[in-house]
Amino acid sequence: MNEKISKSIYKKNIGLFILSCLLGIMTSILFIALAIILQKFIDYSINKDIDNIFKVTTVSVILLPLGAVGMYVGYAVKNLYTKRATLNLKNTLVENILRLDMRSFNKESNGTYISRLSNDITIIQNDYIKGTVEIFVQLAMLVGGVLAMFIINSFLALSILLTCIIPLAVSSIFNNRMQKAQGEVAEQNKNYVSFIKDILSGNQVVKSFNIEKEIFERAKAKANKQEKAKMVYENLLSLIMSLTDISTFLVAVVIFIVGTQQLMKGEITVGEIMAFIQLLNCVTVPINRLITGFTKRQASRALLMNFNKIGEAKTDQTQRIDIPKFSNKISLNGLSLSVDGKKS
Repeated sequence: MNEKISKSIYKKNIGLFILSCLLGIMTSILFIALAIILQKFIDYSINKDIDNIFKVTTVSVILLPLGAVGMYVGYAVKNLYTKRATLNLKNTLVENILRLDMRSFNKESNGTYISRLSNDITIIQNDYIKGTVEIFVQLAMLVGGVLAMFIINSFLALSILLTCIIPLAVSSIFNNRMQKAQGEVAEQNKNYVSFIKDILSGNQVVKSFNIEKEIFERAKAKANKQEKAKMVYENLLSLIMSLTDISTFLVAVVIFIVGTQQLMKGEITVGEIMAFIQLLNCVTVPINRLITGFTKRQASRALLMNFNKIGEAKTDQTQRIDIPKFSNKISLNGLSLSVDGKKS
């Protein structure tokens, strides 16, 4: 498959993509570091270690403003990357549409092209362009959070990790259904936009034949199909999000049960349990976002791959005449006129 259109997202933009991911990963590391700082602060406070409390407080005062600045810069860079990627995609798509010969162009209605340049690109921008950066960031936070947990207490970390696998496995079952649902939403969006465009451009004909009621009923039916497709997609998404929310509850239960047992045995400190609770957000939140984000990305990628079909369409240039550059006059040479076989 010719992937010229889909690859245009990264054209002269790969640097911003990498920088967006790196800045997001740095922010993730900051959240993990704050959990470790919290653990140290609590344990030093219980032991009344004033010197180390002062050191931890100093580190916190330095890290927090740096983190705030880093987060702002990260968002700004991601927004710039998203803007350039979307513009690249739009411009490449329009360029390929304009290059189509009339036969290829007329295979799709104008409403279809409008839907692709509006509805489909909006989905791709949110779920694929932004979503790809978000997946890298959340994956880094998940890996960092799990590593930090293993450093603090390997047994509790392993218990949490095994608990998280269950909702991941269950939610993966719905990936294909999500892709089909997203494709159906795009199809119904295309049909509705195309129909509305046709009835608006042919409004005079509608009024001439006095068929406003019939057209209105057809518009209602297409709108109903469009919203029904959206509802199916949203219900599937809600189901996946519910499964991931259950994982959050299960992990919290594991922390309290296993953590309490180890605390009673003296194998873990109060500060370490608090660190685990803080790191819980660095594990469960990324899992939730990775599941929904990856599912959305795969669904939007299917829309993006459809764009490549436009780039694959052949352009018939056999009847094209290239006119030389016009200077200051047009000359007609070797012409004659014949009337009833007589030249003049």
